[in-house]
Amino acid sequence: MLKKLLKYDMKAVSGLWWIGAVVSVAAAIVGSFLIRTFIAISESNVESIFLDLISTLALIAGIFCVIAIPISYVFTMILVFVRFFRHFFTDEGYLTFTLPVKRSTLLLSKTLNASIWLIAHSILTAISFLLFVLFVYPPEHGELINFTPFEVVGKLIANLWSSIGAWLIVYAFEVLLIAFVGLMFSIFLVHFCITVGSVLVKKAKLIVSIAIYYAFTSALTTATQIVAFLFANFMSDGLSILMENATEGQAYAVIALLVLVIISIFAVISTLVYSATQYLLDRKLNLA
Repeated sequence: MLKKLLKYDMKAVSGLWWIGAVVSVAAAIVGSFLIRTFIAISESNVESIFLDLISTLALIAGIFCVIAIPISYVFTMILVFVRFFRHFFTDEGYLTFTLPVKRSTLLLSKTLNASIWLIAHSILTAISFLLFVLFVYPPEHGELINFTPFEVVGKLIANLWSSIGAWLIVYAFEVLLIAFVGLMFSIFLVHFCITVGSVLVKKAKLIVSIAIYYAFTSALTTATQIVAFLFANFMSDGLSILMENATEGQAYAVIALLVLVIISIFAVISTLVYSATQYLLDRKLNLA
């Protein structure tokens, strides 16, 4: 049943998702050529009010195109979370919860649906920025640009590898792990806030859910700052001594371990938020 639910959830999102995908890729290509036009005019050393106007307009339009790439990701977020809200907490909810399916399976389907589309659009966003970099760089450049972004990344990776060696692979894996846990946490949190808002009120559910989201994220940010402050005051000295007396490999291991601890904490919080959403759907939701 989960497979069928996921199929319908993905089909509902795919009908509009391609719009954001096309916007992302088109914005990257068009924006790159606009910025490239600005660079070419800037390097031409031709004094002309008309060319200066075109150059300025190309730069402004190019910047807007670059901004449109991450905005397309927000569009996908809206699609998947609106799907969650409408299918559970509007009139569609009466039909949804009469299906011979456990509510845990329904929530899992919505979670997988959101994860798949947001990961897909994250990859698409990375590809769009890559296309932008590929097309924006002129084959011949003057004083304005004297290096390629790929040269910068290549030199950075080479310098890091020469400094920390194979630990770079460990840290890269942890970065991917942080990105995944962060994505899951953001999905769980939005689902939780929408569910709380829909359980608390019968009208203006979406507005209340948004307010709860901002209140929750503000409280979480404050708590994180307090924990960071306490850590800096009570543990930084001991950690500094440990790092000073440790070998190079031990120091890298300590850093990797600290990152894993942070990831584990967020994973636990994410699990609690997901469990709270499931509890509210099972015990507190009443669409009558």
